[in-house]
Amino acid sequence: MNMATGGFGSGWKLISRFYAFQVKKRARYLNHGNMHPISPRAHSLTAFTEKGIYINRSVIRSTSLAVSDYCTTCKHKPDDDKPPDNQSCRKPDDDKPLDNQSCAVHLVEHDDGALLQSNSKEDLDGERCAQNERLDLEDETVKREVALKMIRDAVISAAGPEEIKQVLDQEASMFNVPKGRTFLYLLNSLESNPKLALEVFNWKRSQSDMSIDPEEYSKSIVLAGRAKNVDLAVELFAEVQSRGINRATSVYNALMTCYICNGLTKKALLLFEDMKKAANCIPTIVTYNILLSTFGRSMLVDHMEMVNQAIKDAGLTPNVHTYNTLIAGYVTAWMWDEMESTFKKMEASSVKPNKSTYSLLTRGYAHSGQMRKMEDAFNHLGEQISQKKVPIILAMICAYSKSTDTDKMTKIENLIQFIPEEDYRPWLDVIFIRAYAHADSVKRMEDSISRALERKTTITTVSVARSVTSTYFRHDAIERLEAFVKQAKAAGWKLCRCLYHSRMVMYGHQNRLNQMENVLEEMKSSHFRPTKKTFLILYKAYMKFGKEDEIKWTLKRMDEAGFPLPEDSQIFWQQVFASLPEESLI
Repeated sequence: MNMATGGFGSGWKLISRFYAFQVKKRARYLNHGNMHPISPRAHSLTAFTEKGIYINRSVIRSTSLAVSDYCTTCKHKPDDDKPPDNQSCRKPDDDKPLDNQSCAVHLVEHDDGALLQSNSKEDLDGERCAQNERLDLEDETVKREVALKMIRDAVISAAGPEEIKQVLDQEASMFNVPKGRTFLYLLNSLESNPKLALEVFNWKRSQSDMSIDPEEYSKSIVLAGRAKNVDLAVELFAEVQSRGINRATSVYNALMTCYICNGLTKKALLLFEDMKKAANCIPTIVTYNILLSTFGRSMLVDHMEMVNQAIKDAGLTPNVHTYNTLIAGYVTAWMWDEMESTFKKMEASSVKPNKSTYSLLTRGYAHSGQMRKMEDAFNHLGEQISQKKVPIILAMICAYSKSTDTDKMTKIENLIQFIPEEDYRPWLDVIFIRAYAHADSVKRMEDSISRALERKTTITTVSVARSVTSTYFRHDAIERLEAFVKQAKAAGWKLCRCLYHSRMVMYGHQNRLNQMENVLEEMKSSHFRPTKKTFLILYKAYMKFGKEDEIKWTLKRMDEAGFPLPEDSQIFWQQVFASLPEESLI
C-alpha cells in the first residue's frame, strides 16, 4: 500500500512515528538512509494534513496530549495496527462501550481534543477532505498550542537569524490573522529568552503585509527592557505612532516598565506625565502599580503612599499586585506595622492573597524576628519548594540563627536541605559554626568547619574564631584548637588574639610552659602585639608552678611594654590572681 495515502497498515505508522520523533527531539533535520530533510513546516498539524500524514496517537502523545487506553467501540488498544475485525470494529456482545475512548480505526475527538487515525482508503484528495471534515473547529486552542510549540522548538533550535526567518516564513499564514493573538502567544512562549523573542518580532516588523497590534508592541518593548536594550524599546515606542497605531495605555506602561528595570526612574516619571496628557489614554491600575513599585524599591514611602491615595481618588480598584507592591515597599523599608496593616486591608477586601503575598510576609516577619507569624505565613506557601522560595528560606535560616528558640538548629537543618548546591551562601557556614559552638556541640561544629573549608569559604569575621575558641576552651581540647588554628591560617580566615591567649592559658594550666612560650612567639610573628592580658597569663602560669626567675622576667617585660606596676608588684599580683578566673584571661 502506498505510504502517502495513509492506510491503517505499517505505512502511516512509520511516517507518523517519524514525525513524532522530530517533535520529541526538537530536531530540524534527519538524514538517515533515504530519508529527505524535513522542513520546519512539517512541524505543525496543518503540515501533517496537507501532506496526507495522519494525526495518529504517537504524534499527539509527543505534543503532550493524553489519550485513553481502550476503544469505546471495540475495546482494543489504540496502539494496535488493526482492530479485531477489519470490516467492523464493534463486537456483537458489547452492550456498553468504555468511556470516551477510540482505537486506531475510529476517528473520535476526546474531551482533551486529541484526534486519532482514520481508516479511509480513498485517494489522497479524498483523505484530506475526510480529515478536514473530522477536525473540530471548536478545538482551535489545542491545535494552536500544538502548532506554536512546534514553531517555538524550531525557532529555539535554529542556528541564526536566517534560519529563524525561514521557519517563520513557512508559517507566515498562521500569523497573518487580523486581531489574532497567535503571534503574541509565540512571544510569550519565548520570553525566557528576550533576545530570541525580539528576533521573532523583528521578522514580523519586516513583513509589509502584516499588521501589528499594540499589545505585540507592548510585549516587545518589555522584552527589550529585559534585554537591557533601552534604545530599541524607545524606537519601538516611536514606531507605534509612525505606523498610525494608537498608543494604548499598555504601550506607555511597557516603556515605563523598561525604564524602571534599567534604573531610569526619572524618565519613567516623565513618561507618566506625558501619558496623562495624551488623548484617549487613561492611566490604569497597572500604571499605578508600576509607580508603586518604583517608589517602593527606592524606599520613598511617602511617594508610594501618595500614589496609593491617587488610586483611590481615581476610583480604581486595587488588585492583588497593588497590595503585594505596597507590602513589598514596607518590607524594604522595614516598616513592619504598615506591612501588617496593609495585609489586613487586603484580607478585608475582595482581593485574595496569593503565594507572592505570603512570600513577602514570610520575609518581613523573618527580618523583624517574629518567628510564629513567619512560620504561619510560610505554611501558606505549600510543601513544594521552588527556586523562587530559596531567598525566603535563606531569610528564615538567618532569623532562626538569631532567635532564642531551643529547637532552632533542627528547624535550620530541615530548611537547609531544600537549598540547591548552586544557591548555597558562604554566610550559611558562619551561621552553622557559631550556632553549634554556642550549643556546645563540638562534633557538629567541626563538621561545619570542614564543609566550609571544602567549599573554600573565607571567613572574615572574628566572631567565628571567638566562638570556636570558647567551645574548645570549655572542653579543654588544646590539640583540636591547634588543628583549627592551622586550618584557619591556611584558608585565610580572620584570626584574633583570643586564639593565642586561650592556648597559652590551657598550656599553662597543664604545666606545658615551653609550648606556652612558643605560642607567645607565634603570636608576635602573626603581628599581634602582647597586651597586658598576655603578661597576666604568663605571670599566673609561672606563679602557679613557682617559677621565680620567669616571674621576674615577666614583670620586667611588662614594665618595658609600658604597663605601670606598683612597688610591691609581686604581692599585688598574687592578690589579683587569687580571685581571677582563667576564662577572663582569654
